[in-house]
Amino acid sequence: MSDELQAPGSTNTTREFFVPAFPPDHRRVPRHNDCDNLHRLLSDHDPGQGKDVARVVLLTGPAGVGKTWLALQYIEQHRQAYDLVVWIDGFSTFHLTHGFVQLATALSMGHLSKYNEPAPAIVEHMINHLNSQHKWLLVLDGCQGDLRGLSKFLPTLRGSVLVSCITSVAGFGVNEAEYTCRPLSEERVRKYLQEEMPHRVDTEAAAIKD
Repeated sequence: MSDELQAPGSTNTTREFFVPAFPPDHRRVPRHNDCDNLHRLLSDHDPGQGKDVARVVLLTGPAGVGKTWLALQYIEQHRQAYDLVVWIDGFSTFHLTHGFVQLATALSMGHLSKYNEPAPAIVEHMINHLNSQHKWLLVLDGCQGDLRGLSKFLPTLRGSVLVSCITSVAGFGVNEAEYTCRPLSEERVRKYLQEEMPHRVDTEAAAIKD
């Protein structure tokens, strides 16, 4: 399987690398409003820093609230806004470094490792590569700890970075904003279930009543 994936029959020209796929039978409550709000933040650039400065949005919220699913839904809903989308596991410095090394291979830049380039140098090459592109989105998912350590993994030009994390303490000194992923209300989930699986909801409701 290629690391660069597109939906079957899609005419979209966005190049995607390492973006997890939704399971075919996965049912999820759509978060269209959240996706639109994220898109506005990711597209909004500080006039004082210029349009070429990359936008960084921290997607925050407690563990298990749905940050990863929201990021995936955002890509599903707004992928046409980007020429390149890259998804990297942000759990640790090791995971981040490994992700960028994998990206070098996927972009046919594996010669960097063949010539014994150290991993940090390959990361730097890939950051420079992204800075030379336009309309890219980099997702760093599941980042932990002090986010200031992410600075060396952040491209700074002509694109957007979405960082999912629990904490909002960052201060990268760049074009940065925060969006909080909040739990879905019980009413919203019930409405979705009633629309998607009305017979099952009625059956379960009756069983609970009995």
